[in-house]
Amino acid sequence: ASKMMTLENAVTRLEWQNPHVHIAVNRGSESWELVLAPPFRMEARGLNPEMIKVGTRVRVEGYPSTRTEHELRAERIVVGGKSFELR
Repeated sequence: ASKMMTLENAVTRLEWQNPHVHIAVNRGSESWELVLAPPFRMEARGLNPEMIKVGTRVRVEGYPSTRTEHELRAERIVVGGKSFELR
């Protein structure tokens, strides 16, 4: 969990709700759950649900969970070539 990792692929699921926005992307044959910031912070950073629809390609950098397999706490997301800090 102390080593940052990057996942890049198309979004397969989006849940834009409190307490945190969640998206899923595939890494090989595995589906990863990516925990983003709360909706109010996402919007304050310039992100909205229309920008991260299912099928949108994203690059997410963050730290893997020590408790849940295939879960990543996102620190930043790149959407449409623009980087957004989430923490």
